[in-house]
Amino acid sequence: MSTGHVDRDAQSAKFRLNPVLPARNLGFAPAELRHVQRLSVNNNAFLLKKWHEWKNGMNGEMA
Repeated sequence: MSTGHVDRDAQSAKFRLNPVLPARNLGFAPAELRHVQRLSVNNNAFLLKKWHEWKNGMNGEMA
């Protein structure tokens, strides 16, 4: 499952990237969480590309 993480100060959130849905929120206000979700939707192709690059790199290092 592709996920993205957002951390700021003591707040942390995790989003699923396909489809973009909040998976966990630790401390972000609802408006802030919606803003991060909007950014994730607007940049979804880029985020998924980077996630797959990271995942493929992890698989290569483990072999």
